[in-house]
Amino acid sequence: MKAARIRLIVAAGLFVLWMGYLIHLAYTAHQQRAVLSAPQFLVSEDDVVAEVTDPKEPVKVVEVLYPEADKERLKGQSLRVENLADCRVAQPQTADAKEAPPPGEVPPGRYLLPLVNVHDGKAWVALIPPSPGFPPGKPLIYPDSENAREQALRMRKPAGR
Repeated sequence: MKAARIRLIVAAGLFVLWMGYLIHLAYTAHQQRAVLSAPQFLVSEDDVVAEVTDPKEPVKVVEVLYPEADKERLKGQSLRVENLADCRVAQPQTADAKEAPPPGEVPPGRYLLPLVNVHDGKAWVALIPPSPGFPPGKPLIYPDSENAREQALRMRKPAGR
């Protein structure tokens, strides 16, 4: 009888600890965190933070996150992002997040842009490779935040890029 009582106390203690951990996760999960599309960043050639004023106007590159060799070449330059008006703004993955603006309505601000074909002052936002059985979606751009930058820097690009 004594062994059964000890097992019950240990099980109840573990249950209380587990519930406390789940409550902790629920309260800390409300931080504003955008989730970046890994396939989109894996196909991008240049990952930049840019100041966007209007989707139809050139953007000003504030910082280059990838590749290291282009940090000084692109920094401070103006680029015309050809498909910026077709992009959607990714919203943080929280229950209280605001509704995303429709495609083409990019509010002014700083955004993390995964770019391809950067040359002659022009670029395109990388498309998300389609999944089998799903139609291709609009390319995503991400509001600049510390969390988004950390995720972008952690993406492992294929060798040779």
